[in-house]
Amino acid sequence: MSRRRTVITVAGDPRDEGWSCKFEDPISLPNGKVLITLKDAADYIMKLIARIAKGLGVPASKLLEA
Repeated sequence: MSRRRTVITVAGDPRDEGWSCKFEDPISLPNGKVLITLKDAADYIMKLIARIAKGLGVPASKLLEA
């Protein structure tokens, strides 16, 4: 799997805006959604982690039952 390196910059000083700070260039996702703010990115990552953890939970529980 090839890895692509992306430089992410934010418009203005992120300390002034907190999680509502906007990226200079919005990030397009493979599913068509666009991340505009740091909060958008954080929400996306948290949902992604939850989906991965849920997917790993079933095989792990099957191993424990064996």
